[in-house]
Amino acid sequence: GINAEYRQNDLEIDGVKIPGGTNVLVLIDALHRVEEFWDYPEEFRPERFSPENSKNRDPYSYIPFSVASRNCIGQRFAVTELKMAVAKIIYNFNVIAHEPGKVIRLCALIQKPINMNLKFIPRR
Repeated sequence: GINAEYRQNDLEIDGVKIPGGTNVLVLIDALHRVEEFWDYPEEFRPERFSPENSKNRDPYSYIPFSVASRNCIGQRFAVTELKMAVAKIIYNFNVIAHEPGKVIRLCALIQKPINMNLKFIPRR
């Protein structure tokens, strides 16, 4: 994605002066490949987003739906679509932890899996 902004006022970022009247484009896809934030940025590594690996990272280094007033209108749709997919799975299958002992209870409502495999048994 691309975020575009027309700068009415002067702006300085890391010593670079951007005069008022300038159009500024932020290439979000390029931002997600900055090696300062991501080791091997071209590789798919979901563990990057674990709490341990995310705690010291700038929160704006990964913005798949953009941020603030430029937030993507598709974000709500994407989240709703994900919920519908999970609901359909739960409706059609009994989902059982392959190793129930690996599920730890954090509080009365939240449970957290630890490297858990699931079994999907079709409902009759």
